[in-house]
Amino acid sequence: MTKQRDFEHLLREWTDVGDERLPDRYLRAALHQIESTRQRGAWSAPWEGLIMRLQPAASILAVATVVILAIGAYLAFSANNIGGPPALTPEPSRTITAADLATIVLADTEAPEGMRHDDTVNGVPALIRPFNGVTDEDSAAALTQAGFVEGRYAEFSGDPGALLSWAALFETVEDAERSLALYETEIEADKGYGLGAGTDADIGDEGAYFEGDSVLNAGGTGPVGPTVHTRVYLWRIGPLVLAAGSYGDFSADDLRAVAEEMNARAH
Repeated sequence: MTKQRDFEHLLREWTDVGDERLPDRYLRAALHQIESTRQRGAWSAPWEGLIMRLQPAASILAVATVVILAIGAYLAFSANNIGGPPALTPEPSRTITAADLATIVLADTEAPEGMRHDDTVNGVPALIRPFNGVTDEDSAAALTQAGFVEGRYAEFSGDPGALLSWAALFETVEDAERSLALYETEIEADKGYGLGAGTDADIGDEGAYFEGDSVLNAGGTGPVGPTVHTRVYLWRIGPLVLAAGSYGDFSADDLRAVAEEMNARAH
């Protein structure tokens, strides 16, 4: 009986400490079983009863283990995906070809109200058109642009003033970026349009909007022209550089509409 009571005493101390390996109710049930069971030999009967009593606890612990592992895996996965699923990479724009320029640039039949079509030019000469007067140095910079594929512009004029729709296609994005920087300098510089730094055009991959008074042919070798109010959108879509510019009374809203239409056609 001494061994029996020693065993009971150890079990009671274990439950009093509050060990979390098994719920207390199973251990106390086991103690009750030991106290109420007639002794059969040394340890065989108490252990048999204890094992039978612990079987439900083992099943519960097995289920709990599975649940805990599942919760842990879920939390680990969630921690690696804070902020929702990873953003999808946008689909690239379609490949723009030289033939597309005839659609992107306004056609001769698309003259704005109150205007007439003056001219449409294709090829290398289109690279000179965004300059406000041309020197030999300007010509060399424009006509030797790396990666040039094709260019096109159309001009319109009338009571609202004048309008230019222009585009130049290059082999690579890097070529187009260099071209964009070249024309930005022309529009900003005093020897060009003298419009200073532009504002974000919020169009295309990158671009700017410029507005102010310009002296026509300010940087050229010929006679200097009159001062006119000038607005210019200059932007890039992939390897394509585009411009929509106006002189005179052609409204800012109408010019924005032309730029957005050209931009939509390029996508």
